Amino acid sequence: MYNESFAEKSTFFDSVKFIQYLDENTALEEVRNGNLDVYYYRISSDRLENYQAREGLQVFDSTGGSYSILVNPAESEEFNPFSSKEIRFALNYLIDRKLIVNELMGGFGSPIISYYSPSEPEYLTVIEQLETFNFKYNPTLAEEIITQVLKERDATKIDGKW
Repeated sequence: MYNESFAEKSTFFDSVKFIQYLDENTALEEVRNGNLDVYYYRISSDRLENYQAREGLQVFDSTGGSYSILVNPAESEEFNPFSSKEIRFALNYLIDRKLIVNELMGGFGSPIISYYSPSEPEYLTVIEQLETFNFKYNPTLAEEIITQVLKERDATKIDGKW
């Protein structure tokens, strides 16, 4: 159930004042104290961990913000494993998205497997294709893919490291 608030019909206001705070703590305290009506920015999940931290605040979910992992796919004189499309693909099974949401984001988020999130209209055009990959945390499958590619490239594994 959503707790939404709307202004009464024909409600007008004379001005809007935007204030930028460089410190998130100060901005949150200003909202708690009634000096600010809205703090319109992402709040770190560690600041909302318990009821006491949320006291005096009304928090809304947002579709904005995400974390990404970028790798360098460039080919070079030395072997770069991320230059392999297959190894980059294997990362989809090596990354535990649920762990990231629960630990890094304090449970305030949802795992996504595409540039498009489920809240975007374009997601409907790619979801069927994405589901065929079954992107879930599966380090065994990731290891199989990576091992196959690295063996084809004559890499050797020494003491459990490529």
